[in-house]
Amino acid sequence: MACTPLLSEEDLYRFRTKQCLRLAKGLCEFGLDRCQYSHSAEWIRRCPYYISLPSYLRYIPVACPYFIKNKNETEEDIEKRNMILKNCVHLTNKDGSVNNKFYKYIEETNINKCPLGVECPLAHSIDEIDYHPLVYKTKRCENYMHANCNKYYCNNLHGLAEQRK
Repeated sequence: MACTPLLSEEDLYRFRTKQCLRLAKGLCEFGLDRCQYSHSAEWIRRCPYYISLPSYLRYIPVACPYFIKNKNETEEDIEKRNMILKNCVHLTNKDGSVNNKFYKYIEETNINKCPLGVECPLAHSIDEIDYHPLVYKTKRCENYMHANCNKYYCNNLHGLAEQRK
């Protein structure tokens, strides 16, 4: 059964934690945005909590340095990355809007060569950050405020009724 666009706590724990079987067979009619399963070939989102210890976080919604490290990066690239990360406070700009430069940079440099693998306490994908219980539906959606949000599973607020506590 498909998830609703506003994910429940239970849906949030399992959202995109399994590979999309439709995509593996050739084509997912839902597409990347509307599918509740992972379309990533590099990293499938982990459940943010341990199954056996549901009150303990498995990872925090902060990007692992290995997740954003590119094997071909120069000293200038490292400096640029560090400046971007230094200017990112809770993944938002000073006015509370989403820091899109940070997300774009992560998307462009995604390598995932972390030696800790699934045991890493940091996030290894955009989905692990966006759909983490500490992040999901905690910031307002700038696109929605301008009537142009087209994300089916938008991780940002579309009104106070969606706000997580």
